[in-house]
Amino acid sequence: MPLPIVLAVTGASGSVYGLRLLSFLLDTGHQVELVYSDNAKLVAYHELGYDFRNTNKQEFKQQLIELIRQRMGIASPPTVARNDDKHVIARSEATWRSLHGGMGIASPPTVARNDDARGCARNDDTIENNLRIWDHSDVAASISSGSYKTQGMIIAPASMGTIANIAAGTSNNLIARAADVIIKERRKLVLVARETPLSTIHLRNMLTLSEMGAVVLPAAPGFYQHPKTIDDQVDFIVGKTLDAFGIEHELFMRWTNHGRCMHETSS
Repeated sequence: MPLPIVLAVTGASGSVYGLRLLSFLLDTGHQVELVYSDNAKLVAYHELGYDFRNTNKQEFKQQLIELIRQRMGIASPPTVARNDDKHVIARSEATWRSLHGGMGIASPPTVARNDDARGCARNDDTIENNLRIWDHSDVAASISSGSYKTQGMIIAPASMGTIANIAAGTSNNLIARAADVIIKERRKLVLVARETPLSTIHLRNMLTLSEMGAVVLPAAPGFYQHPKTIDDQVDFIVGKTLDAFGIEHELFMRWTNHGRCMHETSS
């Protein structure tokens, strides 16, 4: 079995990236060590309508597994948004789907195919066994030690505060400590940075990490593949993240000669 991948989700805007990555990795049989900060849960509630707040690890895990099992992704209509919550506007199913399109994560496929490049179907036991969740305050977790072998780490989205902590080597929470381990062990570290505009402080911190071997991958989708939906734009960033990690996928149309875009495997 391949070594596990550490996936961290911080409180930056863009919860969609972390959840889409988690869905793809689990659906394609990867083992994932997930760290989800409290702020990330707040952002997921505000942006996507998923209420992961005030859940213990087992409850949180079951919610995530349910989303993946149903192929709902993060573009399905939220069921937890309440009309009386001033922070979240409850959307109808029709409105939600019109906002997020009908491709990829927006529509659960009715038939899972083994040759589907977006991932083959996995049974519940496999998904549950391949997902381990850590509290971001648990600095004694296995991923906080270099002796625990992993393929590397992806932080998506990566807040500027988290990037600053990693660049300074503070190890003040599990995300920062796990990233510190990845750097010292010379493993892959991909940071899906989400902020705009960028201050000189942000740029210096990212330069520091880039010089240490990390891949700084801003959440800035391309448009040469003519995206039709928000899903297309999300999948572009997720696909570029997987590229940086060396994981095969067909989540977006690749640029070829003569200015044409097509899947890598197309003739």
